[in-house]
Amino acid sequence: GDLHVKNMATGAVSEMTGDVIGGSGMFCWSPGDESIAFINAKQKIYTMSASGGPAELIVDDVSYSSGIQWAQNGNRLVYFRRENWDVETPFLCWNVSATGGESTLSTMDFEFEYTWTPKLSPDGTKFAAWRDHQIWIVPAQQF
Repeated sequence: GDLHVKNMATGAVSEMTGDVIGGSGMFCWSPGDESIAFINAKQKIYTMSASGGPAELIVDDVSYSSGIQWAQNGNRLVYFRRENWDVETPFLCWNVSATGGESTLSTMDFEFEYTWTPKLSPDGTKFAAWRDHQIWIVPAQQF
């Protein structure tokens, strides 16, 4: 679905993403809570102010992607992508500037099975990830 904001004092609800962008099931807050990044139903990455306003296109095509999060410094977005939806195809970690540009494949010797579990540590030096029915701590490149 779309992203909405509810004013708890008044109960008023406002739609943030609009019909142009389409629904989003994957989103995350920036480290300072000023922005939201999300992957929409058309597999594009956007950012927007947490208080609303126009969304900015960051990456035009992230087909077969899932799981998005901000690097701790707020300068980059980290997401997980595979070559197809085949369950045997591993997810790899990609990153892109929070203002847009070319995505970069992160260099790490680890293939992620499930993208809803990898979480970047607060200092940005490692991921906690689920693989082979175990939690793994994986070194991450500095983002």
